[in-house]
Amino acid sequence: MAWWERIGARLGRRADGCAVRFPGNRDEGPSEWVLVPWLLLASGAAVDVWEGHVAPRWLAAAGLVSFVGCYPAAIFVGSASTRARRRAAILFLLPATLLASVLGAAYGGGWLTLFSLLSLATGVTVRPPVVLPALLGVVAVGVLSAMVGGHPDEVVTVAYSSLMSGAVVAIVRRLIVTVHKLHDA
Repeated sequence: MAWWERIGARLGRRADGCAVRFPGNRDEGPSEWVLVPWLLLASGAAVDVWEGHVAPRWLAAAGLVSFVGCYPAAIFVGSASTRARRRAAILFLLPATLLASVLGAAYGGGWLTLFSLLSLATGVTVRPPVVLPALLGVVAVGVLSAMVGGHPDEVVTVAYSSLMSGAVVAIVRRLIVTVHKLHDA
């Protein structure tokens, strides 16, 4: 077995790129790795830190790094098929919500895109029938953060992008689960 096949097998992929299916561990969709590039949405906030448009710079950087740590942790822990691991993902979603609301209210602009990332993570981790109230909660916190921070012109953008990103991920995930059930029937 070549080195790239060994790495692919560890990541759950064969050499031809197809997902490896393990008995008793049925996938509920694509790999969690497909949601990691969405962290590029936070690039506006990272540029603000890098160029010094935020004060105190070190506090904004620490908050952004903490959020960037919570996002993939929630996705990788919460996408598991066990209920206990999905509950454990809430331990990452709650600080991410707090960080997004504080950073969004304090700095506005590109920092409010953290709510789209939070909504993506919520759509992946929270399962029906709780997913819709959870997404509406993320939208409400995002809108409240924009209003409190004095950014009322971005309220519609935050609400729409947060709701749509989380809802689309949750719907696609549910569709994949339904297709798997139909395939097994």
